Amino acid sequence: MPLHTAHHAPSGRMIDAVLRFADVQEEIDERRTRLRLSRQRLRQPEVRAALGQDARRAGQLSIIFDEQEAEIVEVANDPEPEDGDRWLHQLERAYERRTWAERAQLRRGRA
Repeated sequence: MPLHTAHHAPSGRMIDAVLRFADVQEEIDERRTRLRLSRQRLRQPEVRAALGQDARRAGQLSIIFDEQEAEIVEVANDPEPEDGDRWLHQLERAYERRTWAERAQLRRGRA
C-alpha cells in the first residue's frame, strides 16, 4: 500500500463548489478562514449534483480564503481526520493559526 497518493489538481468547478457549499469554516486569523466540506454535506443531493464524480475529491480539499482581500490564498489537500486523529488535527490547526498570525505581523512590520 503506497504511503502517498497522488491527487489530480482540483478544477475551477470543484473549487467553486467548495466555496459555495462549505459548511466547515475555521478561522485562522482575523483575515483568513479555512473552508471545507464535511462528510455530511457531501452526502446532500445539491452538493452531489454540483460535484458529480468529483464529490470525494472535493471532500479532501480545504480552501484558505482571505476575507479582507476577497481572494483565495491557498487550495490544499486536507482530508477530514478520522476520529482517532482529531486531537492531532486540532493541534496542527492551532499551530497553523499561530504561524499565519506571525507571518501577518512580519508583513505589517510588527515583529
